[in-house]
Amino acid sequence: ESKKIHVYGIDINNKKRTKKILNEIFEKYDFSFFDLIIDDGSHYLSDILFSLKALFRYVKKGGIYIIEDFKYPNYYEQNRNIEHILVDQVLKNLQEKRLFNSNIIKNDDQVYLQNNISKIAIYKGNLKDSDICFIEKI
Repeated sequence: ESKKIHVYGIDINNKKRTKKILNEIFEKYDFSFFDLIIDDGSHYLSDILFSLKALFRYVKKGGIYIIEDFKYPNYYEQNRNIEHILVDQVLKNLQEKRLFNSNIIKNDDQVYLQNNISKIAIYKGNLKDSDICFIEKI
């Protein structure tokens, strides 16, 4: 338990509500960027991608964006709810500064991510389907 850690659940597909919650947080705690964002969401491919696109912008310089169990769509077909390259491929393209086809992360968003990511670290957990990535912002 900590007075400095606060957990917020949002529906990334509800842009209006997400923006409202973010504005309430920023106003209540008087800041504009997070040190750390952990995406421990639905594990659906679309939600992971929408979250990265929408929330990485709110990570402060030097901060970390974490995607927990990001390879679920690789392991479980039911988590591939859209036709799209998988998250590990998205991350590789971002690291290598290559544009890719996406209906979710458009070219301008890809360029933003490429220009604002300093490091992507990927780790395998103890379980066959537990993979986590840490994305550091420049």
